[in-house]
Amino acid sequence: MYILFLALFPATGFAAEKVLYDFEDKNESCWEVPEWCFENKDYVCKTVEISDEVASHGKSSLKLAVDIPGLSWRAGVAECPAPVNLAPYNKISCDFYLPKGAPNKIQAKLIMTVKKDSEWKWIETAKAIDLIPGQWVTLTASLKPDSKDWISPVSGSSAETIEMTDNTKENVQKVAVRVESDQSTYKGGVFIDNIVVSD
Repeated sequence: MYILFLALFPATGFAAEKVLYDFEDKNESCWEVPEWCFENKDYVCKTVEISDEVASHGKSSLKLAVDIPGLSWRAGVAECPAPVNLAPYNKISCDFYLPKGAPNKIQAKLIMTVKKDSEWKWIETAKAIDLIPGQWVTLTASLKPDSKDWISPVSGSSAETIEMTDNTKENVQKVAVRVESDQSTYKGGVFIDNIVVSD
């Protein structure tokens, strides 16, 4: 398995982990495509479902069905609109799988909707992970206050770095993923699994 770390984490022994989402129960998944994606041509994931085709942990994962034309930037978004308190944790990770035979140059990011200074903000990992066809890859981002791993788009290509204070982490309204490409043509599934937080 290929792993991208957005920040270096010191070796401090075994960290307590909590699995936020492992997609093992088909009847309890909160994950969906946001309604606004159906009204925007740039977003090309129309369905998500729990699948037993592949898994990095357990027997199931979440499958995003995407149709990326390769002509310009397009993305698929799936989210869980359920509040979660991440204040006790210092990092978050998610596994991604692009099937064998799919093209290169497809990337993924983690996204959260958080409350910061009485305002709801869409924040995302500052760097995207490259998906490798036929392999699980893990995107890990720091949740520490001095982390530089999270940004909030401002306008155009500019963005502000978000400080991950306890207040911000206590008010996570949604957790989401985005799969994107501006170069490759791909119609098929992208899978996510094992979204975990730890100390």
